[in-house]
Amino acid sequence: MPARHTAEPHSPSLPSPSSSNNQLPYLAAINASAGALVIPDERLREVMGRAHGTPLVWCDASDRTSSRDALIALIQHLLNLTPEAAR
Repeated sequence: MPARHTAEPHSPSLPSPSSSNNQLPYLAAINASAGALVIPDERLREVMGRAHGTPLVWCDASDRTSSRDALIALIQHLLNLTPEAAR
């Protein structure tokens, strides 16, 4: 992935996880196209109000392979959370 510039993120308007989502597991895909800012994962979690255990996946949403890899990471995350007996 091309070099990115370090900067502070703006506070995104993401919905906060709540009890109404039935604890639906998720990950956050961070779009990092060429020339995108580099923001440490912990800072992103802080700004987005996400727990430390929330996986962050860096991808380039304009790149088909990178987008596919982000979706594969989501499926792998879900499978890791699913008990063997339920599969």
